[in-house]
Amino acid sequence: MKQEKLKPVKNELERLYNYINKKHKLELPSIIIHTQSQGRSKNRKGWLAADSWKSGKSKFCEVNVCAEYLNNSFECCNIILHEITHLYCLTKKIKDTCRGGTYHTIKFKKIAEMLGLKIKKRYPSIGFGETFLSKDLKKDLISKFKLRADVFDIVRIKNKNKNKTLIKLDDSFYILSSHYENLIENPDFYLNKLSNYLNLNFQQKIK
Repeated sequence: MKQEKLKPVKNELERLYNYINKKHKLELPSIIIHTQSQGRSKNRKGWLAADSWKSGKSKFCEVNVCAEYLNNSFECCNIILHEITHLYCLTKKIKDTCRGGTYHTIKFKKIAEMLGLKIKKRYPSIGFGETFLSKDLKKDLISKFKLRADVFDIVRIKNKNKNKTLIKLDDSFYILSSHYENLIENPDFYLNKLSNYLNLNFQQKIK
């Protein structure tokens, strides 16, 4: 039942992939579109896994759309376009990320914008990695692509009780596992918040 419910969504995302590939003459290979949970990383929306599937002698890349976003048609489109950018860079051997794949470079930004994405540089640790659909791209998806927003009617419910495990960083400092993921992905943002919190508590104690 679950897989049958997901099929229309995956079909629409595959149709989008083929549409963008043809529209921009990217000449990208066939891929496997998959959906699974973002897990402990609450900021993760999707990812590209190179050559992670095999059929005979052929290998295929996987584009994953996190199931927590499947009821948002435009966000799913944004995720697909974001990963298409990575795949294009992979096929053309363009260095689009660094720092272990977390920081998105100016080369990623230029190609993403060519495909119709807009960039927000909100977190220094991920560079130009936060993308969203431009107004023109939204219009194109509605008028020309004929996006079927009605099929995006299923979503994985986030479990608020998960990820409460404490991780020991040293003999006197522990953090929640969910916060640890944020620390790894956005260290500047998280450490700034932690610093502000400690300063506030220190000031309260010395009053």
